Amino acid sequence: MSRILTRIARVAVYLIAFVVPPVLISVFGVRAAQADRYEPPPAERSAQVTPPAHDPAKPTAVVLLNHGGTEVTDALAPFQVFVESGAFNVYLAAPTKRRATLSGGLDVLPQFSLADLDRRLGGRSPDVVVVPAMWRVGSDGQRPVADWLRKHASGIGTLMSVCDGAEVLADAGLLDGRRATASWANLPKWKKRYPDTQWVQGSRYVQDGTVLTSAGVTSGVVAALHVVRERLGEPAATALSERIGYPDTRLGDEPRIPVDTLSPADRALYVLRAAWTPNKPRIGVVVTEGASEIELASAFDAYPGPSFTSRTTSLGSSPVRSAHGLTFVPRYTVENAPELDRLVVPGREVPPDVRAWAEDSGVRPHYVHVGTTGFPFDATLRDLAEHENVPLARFNARLLEYPTGHLSFTGPGWPVLPLVALVAVGLLGLGTVGALDVVIRRRRKQ
Repeated sequence: MSRILTRIARVAVYLIAFVVPPVLISVFGVRAAQADRYEPPPAERSAQVTPPAHDPAKPTAVVLLNHGGTEVTDALAPFQVFVESGAFNVYLAAPTKRRATLSGGLDVLPQFSLADLDRRLGGRSPDVVVVPAMWRVGSDGQRPVADWLRKHASGIGTLMSVCDGAEVLADAGLLDGRRATASWANLPKWKKRYPDTQWVQGSRYVQDGTVLTSAGVTSGVVAALHVVRERLGEPAATALSERIGYPDTRLGDEPRIPVDTLSPADRALYVLRAAWTPNKPRIGVVVTEGASEIELASAFDAYPGPSFTSRTTSLGSSPVRSAHGLTFVPRYTVENAPELDRLVVPGREVPPDVRAWAEDSGVRPHYVHVGTTGFPFDATLRDLAEHENVPLARFNARLLEYPTGHLSFTGPGWPVLPLVALVAVGLLGLGTVGALDVVIRRRRKQ
């Protein structure tokens, strides 16, 4: 009996030695990759922003930012939709006016601090408030946003979350007893953490009274168009939808989308890319004067993406104004940029001075949107498939909840080297324990 138990114990030790090292590296690697998406700027660069004029005849839409990190498309896509509608005063606001970090290494200057916004509106609540996904919800740095939301919740006409911005609302107690949705990949987690909310799967957005929650990342485009439809009517919202070009143009009540779940292959791809791909491409994204907010977001979200495909950072010679008046502060110039593997220049129209600047960078620039049509994510996802691999591009699109039925992807297949590295570490652990086992057994015999 003792021999049997000894053999079972030996097998268990060998199994642990094979499994534990890869698991530990995977856990720490995924956490490091998640934090890297919201890495703060290396140094402050001075810049000023002038708050836009206020038209008291128009309702006000506010997109909130968190200084600790905000999902880039969650914030910028609704901002562009509301500005292009022409029906709103549209502002970007954060706890203070210092620059705020968006995912992927893009920094933007808020147009108002929350206190300045309250003064601009004379203490009234905005008509529409957009809450993107934020990094480290519940932390001290994020608390001013939650406090401001609780203060104004009863007076906001439409409180809209994008993707896991629903977590921000739930953590503030603003989804208790309500129907809501969020990113499909995290819905199981929110169901456990916030059981007082009725979480809904398979809807592009969910309306419960004054609270409008939308599904993953790019779903915020359709949710914002839904708000425009309520203000301006169906024809105006449809025309705006066609001009923006998002593939899902349905603006009815809670449009249905496929119910998605994480398969074992998805989890493997996620972990392999996050923790087992040490030499991820370093991509410099040139922040182009006059580029649309969605064009910029499509680069900073598709390439690093929610599955950590690459490491991106922003490049530019000085603070840059986007097509609709936001001020972005690039992290590097050509002279002090880190070593780059690729240089991506967003925007369908690239100014000549930006082209000249990019050509002098020493890395061949890729003008990802020039000559393309359709929604900006079409071009960046196709480029991702070509330069990385097709499974990764498709998985990123799913995590972004971006419809790809109209797209065809060409590029490499499943990545093999990260899987080889994972197995090699497991075998190394197994070999180490095996060698120790041999030594111990020899000493016992002696």
